[in-house]
Amino acid sequence: MAQVDTVIAAALFDQDGKVVNVEIDTAQSKVNYDENMKVSSDKTAPVNTKVELGDKYGMKKASTIGKEWYEQIAELQNWMVGKTVDEIKSLRVKERDASHPAVPDDPELTSLVTISVEEYLEAVAEAYEYAK
Repeated sequence: MAQVDTVIAAALFDQDGKVVNVEIDTAQSKVNYDENMKVSSDKTAPVNTKVELGDKYGMKKASTIGKEWYEQIAELQNWMVGKTVDEIKSLRVKERDASHPAVPDDPELTSLVTISVEEYLEAVAEAYEYAK
């Protein structure tokens, strides 16, 4: 099986480059192969994003703060509002483990977001570049 994560970010910025609104999501595509390396997954099956999956994503049971992925990304989005891309990219992060190399290490977020955020910060920065 191969898995591809595609981060999606849409953001609205004011004239000073501050985030007015931001929506972040991730499409997690999983593709199965048979012994001949031919795709065995249903190519017509819908691929739901992590937000679309909601509670079905299943992260809450493993979360140290009892929050599902969509709840944590909402907290990160709320934190971004009113900040510039430079402020967003300067968020202090720490490595929690090999799978979580960039977890917020900012008092505003440590009890709200335990997912690794490096791709989301970069996606918002890219959205700003496209918006300019």
